[in-house]
Amino acid sequence: MVELIVTVGPPASGKSTWAQKMSEREGYAWVSSDNIRKNYEYNISNTDVFSEMFEVTKTNLKEGASVIYDATNLSMKRRVNLISNIKQLTINNIILFRCEVFVAPVDLLKERNAQRIDANCVPEAVIDRMIKNFEFPQYFEGWDFININDNSVGKEFHLNSMIIALWGRQIYLITVKMHGLHSLIQAERALVCCIVEHMQRRA
Repeated sequence: MVELIVTVGPPASGKSTWAQKMSEREGYAWVSSDNIRKNYEYNISNTDVFSEMFEVTKTNLKEGASVIYDATNLSMKRRVNLISNIKQLTINNIILFRCEVFVAPVDLLKERNAQRIDANCVPEAVIDRMIKNFEFPQYFEGWDFININDNSVGKEFHLNSMIIALWGRQIYLITVKMHGLHSLIQAERALVCCIVEHMQRRA
């Protein structure tokens, strides 16, 4: 059995820091969109980046290695396509699909982003657009597990929403700043649907 972990979250939310530590601790292959871009002296297109990510991921899974697929992955369509394409591969091992979601206040994301160097720094307008278009992961996409990582590191949220979610056997107080999403109601519905489906699967 192998595991495909897909990180989901805006820039500077802690995805790559977590992915690198997880890779070093568990020996998983770390496939990072940022690292792939760094390998090229010219600006590689997003299409080429994700094509290379898929090929590296496919190779590792076929060789029996678990993989961390590290990118923003904010689009439901992109995530569904990734899972679908992986499921079509001829792989001897059973694959567990795990989604690691990273959330943090928008002002903290921008603060962290401003401290990045050169190409890693994302324009604030891009961050705003990504958050606005963020589609929260749900189980019907094909996940076996969905975990939420709250990376506020002690900074207080200016809460628009607070939801108590049951994940596995532990209770987490999930606090999410909904600023920038299409609407608070839309964001709440996405979270609630995900939580309810998770609870139903465990019943």
